[in-house]
Amino acid sequence: MKVSDVLVTRGLITIAHDASMAEAAKVLKDARIRHLPVTRDNTIVGIISDRDIQRASTLVTGGNGSTIQEYKKVYEYMTSPVNKMNTNDSVAHLTREMIRMKISSFIIEDEKGTPVGIITTEDLLLLLLDKIDDKPNPFRKLFGR
Repeated sequence: MKVSDVLVTRGLITIAHDASMAEAAKVLKDARIRHLPVTRDNTIVGIISDRDIQRASTLVTGGNGSTIQEYKKVYEYMTSPVNKMNTNDSVAHLTREMIRMKISSFIIEDEKGTPVGIITTEDLLLLLLDKIDDKPNPFRKLFGR
């Protein structure tokens, strides 16, 4: 099975590298996502996750996680370089790499190297549920997938 067969999150919501962490937190919350590709000059240069937001909150507030200061920038907390896979790669290879690297997402590129979407561990869990359960998967509707 190829990555293109299971790519449910096509298109990307992104954020500029010099945006504030507060803005990133708002985008993640409003879009109901946990991974946000970071761009600079229309190129993906990193990824920011909900865990990065939590870490920034903890560091800024001394541990209570109640706020994120506007002056903290995305590039200070993003993971870079970003991990990428091709639409023609196998889902098994992608899954093995997620496990080996202990990461939770890959940006997916087409044959030309253009980003076309993202696959997360949640997507792989939904795929697993589709394979092992005879019942319709109610979570696809819940997550818009």
